[in-house]
Amino acid sequence: MTHIEQIQETLHRVENGQQTDEDISFLRQLLLIGDRQIVSQLSKYNVNIGKGRDIHIVVFSPDGKTLVSGSNDETIVEWKITENEFQIFPERHRRGVTSIAISPDGKMLISGGRDQTIKIWQQ
Repeated sequence: MTHIEQIQETLHRVENGQQTDEDISFLRQLLLIGDRQIVSQLSKYNVNIGKGRDIHIVVFSPDGKTLVSGSNDETIVEWKITENEFQIFPERHRRGVTSIAISPDGKMLISGGRDQTIKIWQQ
């Protein structure tokens, strides 16, 4: 199995809600490596989480307990991995979310969107 096939199979399991701890670790490792080619390949496979939310960007918090996703439907969602919960940030971009960054202490999140705005949230 090629590396891209492994990524596709992992994303397929995530899309169907059948991901394992190993899958999450694998995706986390890919994001931590930051290899532009891998990230570019991952961006070709939007994961649909229902209700039209194609995910464009995914970022793990520094402690690895939270995953934040930005979607084409203008939303940012914070996923609590260990608690199987999520919350949608109240303020949306006017167009799709294209980038997300989390501060090293995990207390600040910055997002950018196709609406050419930057939004900042602090805990």
